[in-house]
Amino acid sequence: MYCRFCGTQLPEEASFCLKCGKATHEGAQSFRREPVWEYCQIEQGNWAAYAIGGLNSRVWFYAEAVGHRGKYSAGESHKITYFRVDLVGDRLRTDMERLVEELAQKLVQEGWEQLAQRGEQWYQLRFRRPLA
Repeated sequence: MYCRFCGTQLPEEASFCLKCGKATHEGAQSFRREPVWEYCQIEQGNWAAYAIGGLNSRVWFYAEAVGHRGKYSAGESHKITYFRVDLVGDRLRTDMERLVEELAQKLVQEGWEQLAQRGEQWYQLRFRRPLA
């Protein structure tokens, strides 16, 4: 018998091709390898310094990924600088939520799948994607 996909000669009782791994007849299930995933989580970056008039701050978010290459950056949001943080009030949280949402959308566009499980902080969204 010959493989109907690659033409390799096979024993008559073979269910799968020894070369390409495909089923030799319909009804046989092909061997499927479970996907290997890489994961990432959104983290917060910030910088603060006191200056004349009060506390100045810079806020951003980044996605720290772990895959077969070890840890690496999977993306980063824009940075927003606030002068006199004490005057910003509720706008700071709203801006931070917008930055996280923009980064999450960017990750999804790049093939990351958002997971239901989150980290301990509100912004720690978790994602995964299969390794190619």
